[in-house]
Amino acid sequence: MIRGLLKWIIKVYPASKLFNYIADGLKSKNAKTRTECLGEIAYLISIYGENVCQPSPAKALPALAAQIADRDNAVRSAALNAIVEVYNLIGETVYKYLGRISEKDQSLLEERIRRAGKTKVAAEPVKPTNQPVKKSSDSSAPAEKKSSKPAILQTKSNSASTAPSVQQYFSLDFDKIEKTSGSSSNEIPSLVANDDVDDLLKEPVPTLPRTTGSTSSSSHGRKMFSPSSSSAAVDYCVSQIASNEIKLAITALKELEDHFRIKGPAVWLKHLNQFLIACVLQLRMILSTHLVSDAYQEEDVINVYKSIFNNFFALLLEPMLARAIPKEILKDVIHVMISTLLDENLIKLYEGPQVIRCVNKLMLYITEKPDRNHVLGSLIKLLQDSVTHYSSTPKFVDLIMKCTWRVTRMLPASIQELNLNQALLDIHLFIDAHPTSTWKNRPDDTPLRTVKTILHSLIKLKGEQVKIKFR
Repeated sequence: MIRGLLKWIIKVYPASKLFNYIADGLKSKNAKTRTECLGEIAYLISIYGENVCQPSPAKALPALAAQIADRDNAVRSAALNAIVEVYNLIGETVYKYLGRISEKDQSLLEERIRRAGKTKVAAEPVKPTNQPVKKSSDSSAPAEKKSSKPAILQTKSNSASTAPSVQQYFSLDFDKIEKTSGSSSNEIPSLVANDDVDDLLKEPVPTLPRTTGSTSSSSHGRKMFSPSSSSAAVDYCVSQIASNEIKLAITALKELEDHFRIKGPAVWLKHLNQFLIACVLQLRMILSTHLVSDAYQEEDVINVYKSIFNNFFALLLEPMLARAIPKEILKDVIHVMISTLLDENLIKLYEGPQVIRCVNKLMLYITEKPDRNHVLGSLIKLLQDSVTHYSSTPKFVDLIMKCTWRVTRMLPASIQELNLNQALLDIHLFIDAHPTSTWKNRPDDTPLRTVKTILHSLIKLKGEQVKIKFR
């Protein structure tokens, strides 16, 4: 009952302030009280990290270490468990915070750490910056210490050797991975670097020049429909976007752009899914046919890109429309946009660099404007599919992960919009499709570590709510 009350208190009172009140219980003469307080402290550390220890870990941990020498076995065990929780987060650095402890107490602590699956290695203290976990067997180690942890976290280690120190659950050094993801990554027209994101977002939306008169109207100079046309006529026009006759597709895109601008977002919403599917089909057709065939003029190909991207920018800048994009369609849009970035024929076109820059900015908007659940879910599913299909190139997987890292960085600001159940389901489906044990034979386990980092971020932001979902 007391533990339940404390969990409710944490929801309305900062855990760091509650820590001091619980730590006062260590002064009690009652061994049961000291044991329970140490158990609650271990729980707080496991959820909120070592910084929950106030006023600082260096000042709070010596009081925990002093309990190792207690005559009561339960108190000693609870104190050791609490310190092991800190070790799991900061590694060997914990010994600096404990102060002077007897050889007997230190041997007890080392034995408990070994039993918890951590090998004590005489190495340098862990640097404050997060280090990428080497293998999936190491990244799952911190989650094995308690049977009460969520089942999704309890992946067993298949390797006898463990990392000398562990910084955080499933931590990734995003910037380091982006810089060392392979020499070939510098050769692709990749997503803009993080340093350029703020500058790029400050720029006005690049409204591409409208298509030329020779391609923006039908051969007879008539429009496909008037502003007063029925919904069926608009549907027909939308269907022409996916036409293999490139001039017809350009005409349809231009007329729809004008029609939706006049009628407003509410009318666009009725045709949103059909419109996006048609645009995806046309973009795929460009990659597979138009760019590799001499039958299509470069000017026409560029005009199709301009028309589609102008519509995309207009759509994403309308919150009602952006948030209405379904997850499966959003996944297809991201897939074809990344494929466009990687296409070697596009960069050869005279206006190819301008198109690539627009795709880069569109990708920033796509990861920011639509529904948070749809963005995260579509990226995880896309990453899952790309790992499943070995035909996906490393460059393609790399760009998906970069998009996912950007969304992960934005989680603290958007966590209230996130459907926790759906996010955890998406993570579960990925790990279920690609268990930890299957990554031993893969050249790179960064996709798995990326998904586990999302899970760690959710635990860090939601804490107990995540664990409750797995009970």
